[in-house]
Amino acid sequence: IQLSLDSLQSVQAFVAAYNALGQPLHFIVNNAAFQTVKYEFTADEFEKCWHINYLSPFYLTHKLLPVICESVRQNPQRFYGRIVNVTSKGHIHCEAIPYHHFQGTHELLQDSE
Repeated sequence: IQLSLDSLQSVQAFVAAYNALGQPLHFIVNNAAFQTVKYEFTADEFEKCWHINYLSPFYLTHKLLPVICESVRQNPQRFYGRIVNVTSKGHIHCEAIPYHHFQGTHELLQDSE
């Protein structure tokens, strides 16, 4: 199943396709590994790095959590649900986080000039 984390619509389509399979799900590993030096925005108008590394994985996990819970409920002696979030130490290079730039504003592009 194809998934593009820079699109909430793609996340929704992935979840629908996975649910249609009727397969159990016991764990999710979210790996925040996308990095760029350019300030870019996704089609959903979120800052690209934040969208790919945090927003979409959170949304994906939120939408698939009922599947994990049901999978564990079916066989609790054998399976335990797990959600693992992995990131890097890249944030140590950031002086300040401009939270007001994460959605719908392109001022960040002007601030960096």
